[in-house]
Parts: sequence; structure tokens; C-alpha cells
Amino acid sequence: FKDSITYAIQHTKHMVLVGSDPNYFKTEWVHYEWSTYQEEKKSSKKNGQLIMVLTDDAAANHQDLPQELKAYQFIKMSEYRERLLSYLR
Repeated sequence: FKDSITYAIQHTKHMVLVGSDPNYFKTEWVHYEWSTYQEEKKSSKKNGQLIMVLTDDAAANHQDLPQELKAYQFIKMSEYRERLLSYLR
């Protein structure tokens, strides 16, 4: 999976993380995905945005996100159509 994930990250502008539980962002592969994207941004290889979409339940528990993700804004799933789609267009 690692090669496929790395390839996809190298060929994308934005990363959208979608989750129903903040703790899922701590799992090995999901952590690899967003942390690799963050490293690409830090090294100026990416100029897009990392965007999180959380279910309303997960949004209520956003304080449980990994520390590195707490600085990012998130969009509630119930609001994603109007907020996310207009942003990415």
C-alpha cells in the first residue's frame, strides 16, 4: 500500500481527510497519508490544502485529533457540500 499511497500523494493538489472518529487519524496508514502530505507541504512540494471532513459526532470530539491536526480547520459532514465543494472549485 505504501507505494500506492505515496504515488497518489505526489500526484494530488489537495488532501481531504474524512473521518467518523478522531482516533482513526492516529491509525498507522491514515497517519502515514496525512503526515506524508504535511511533509510535502513543508518542503514546498505542495501548495494545496489539507482539509478535514468530520461527522458531527467526530467534530464534537475534535480535541481527540492528533496534535499535528488540531491546528487545521475542519468541516462538519452535514455542511460539506456547501463549504467543501465551493472551496475546491
